[in-house]
Amino acid sequence: MNAGFVMAAIFAASAQSASWWSGASAVVSSNPSSSAIQGAIATGALGCAPVPVRQGLIVINLFNPVEHLQSAILVTPGGKEVDRIVLGAEVQSNLPDGPPVSGLFHGRLSPDGMRMAAFKVNPFRPDNRGPWVLMHLWVFDLEDRKGPQAALRPKIKNPSLAWSPDGSKLFVSEVDPEKAIDLVEPRKLVPMVSWFYDFKTRTKTILALPTGHEIVDISPDGKTLLTRTRPGQQWDLETGHVMTLDTLKPYRLAPQPFQPMRFTPDGKEVIGYRPGKKDNFPVPGTFVIASVASGLDRTIDLPAGAIEGRFACVSPDGKRMAYEWTRHEEPAPAPDGTERNLPPDKKLPTLPMSRVSVADFDGARAKTIFQCKDDQLIYGIDWR
Repeated sequence: MNAGFVMAAIFAASAQSASWWSGASAVVSSNPSSSAIQGAIATGALGCAPVPVRQGLIVINLFNPVEHLQSAILVTPGGKEVDRIVLGAEVQSNLPDGPPVSGLFHGRLSPDGMRMAAFKVNPFRPDNRGPWVLMHLWVFDLEDRKGPQAALRPKIKNPSLAWSPDGSKLFVSEVDPEKAIDLVEPRKLVPMVSWFYDFKTRTKTILALPTGHEIVDISPDGKTLLTRTRPGQQWDLETGHVMTLDTLKPYRLAPQPFQPMRFTPDGKEVIGYRPGKKDNFPVPGTFVIASVASGLDRTIDLPAGAIEGRFACVSPDGKRMAYEWTRHEEPAPAPDGTERNLPPDKKLPTLPMSRVSVADFDGARAKTIFQCKDDQLIYGIDWR
């Protein structure tokens, strides 16, 4: 699996059976004015989420394109590894008699820090059709040393997810199964469906979001969704929006496109990433902090030498941020410690090397806490 394919797979996910949707209820909304929405979002009283049992840890999803195994590791904000999440039956062969493989993306920790929900790419199926890669939704208990035995939701395409503040529900968006094999039209919003799964009742409820909206986070008071829209597969043209759950009427954030990622713990701002302009490549993009009340945004530059940054999240106290970023580096020495055998007039090409840094919320005092090896890629971080 090459890096370009994996990058496409991050945003991908399969047609679901009609039986899975049977009995699901739909949420239908009215349409109030945008000013009313802004007021509700900006002034809503925050609820009381449970205090995380494993507060202060960062989860990093790693992918190894050589061994095709991926680790979900937990580290402290200082970079010390404290645990690896047991993946259980998620690790399985892509092909008959093939080696076991893993491929987790966008791991999100539950509010109590005791579970992780993530999407698995693979196993590939010959009957999978359409422009989206097949994925599966898994939930991992961090205390379970055997790991889960089945996916919570198999066969899903272009998915996103977010936990409710109390951890009782999981909100998910995916490509409409009835349209998942259709060709992607470049200037049209992707047809999405959204729903939430209730862990207590083991039921799902469909949400009637506006066309093309995908859920990426929920405000700390549980009343507001953070969503994104995107024409076709043009990731650099994503826009961020907020909408209250009782209205489902979107209000756009930031005047320019950006990829929204998380609410801040006080619910007043949203962190995201704005890619650099294609015609100026490889000029890097910037991280974006958008005000929920005004919709205006400010930017935080990537570290010197960075070529891109794809994932960002906020510390539980809202004072710091963790983010992934990439810079070209010289390749590491050969595994046996010897110099790589090259002609005198040849040099090994530099490699894009991902790392995770922690900084103040304004980007100051940044410190790299994790750096990939030559054969690793980062495909998700979260902080609880």
